[in-house]
Amino acid sequence: MSVPRGLLSSWLHTRTMQEKLDFALVHIDRALFPLAYILRLPSRQRISEALDLCITCWLRTRERQCPKAEQLETAFSLLSGNDTFLYAGTGSGKTLSAILHAYLEKNHGITLMIAPMKRIQASHSIDFWKTFTQSRVHDIGKKKPGNVEIIVATPEQLFRSVDGHYSRFGNLMRGSIESTV
Repeated sequence: MSVPRGLLSSWLHTRTMQEKLDFALVHIDRALFPLAYILRLPSRQRISEALDLCITCWLRTRERQCPKAEQLETAFSLLSGNDTFLYAGTGSGKTLSAILHAYLEKNHGITLMIAPMKRIQASHSIDFWKTFTQSRVHDIGKKKPGNVEIIVATPEQLFRSVDGHYSRFGNLMRGSIESTV
């Protein structure tokens, strides 16, 4: 099924929980869909949110990914407005965990992802660009506008260099923090 990207949130909002579940069971690969976990969630609201996340992720990734239970837990924490720290091994799905809430196009603050290497940062940025379309991506180097809810940075971009200078991003973050204090 094709739901126009701009209409996905409103499409989900107008569906009952049973309609969402039926859609998920028909369209999402059963091997990837965490049905048992979703059905054990403590409230109808949480089940509905999990279905929204699974359906949105499935459609946005062109039917390649559906969040696992652990990824949904992280997304629930972020959707609840909690500061969340996720520490997990390579290939465990940290990136998807961190951006699931952004799939729903709800403004729940900023997600700051620290990538240990510039190559990983570039890879994440390309993936986000493909997923969220160019209008939601901001390239600080090219000064392209966009809606920024996810920031991918390397540790070096956040702190002073050995010479005592901040990167352009470090200065931007420092200025943002100082203006809110």
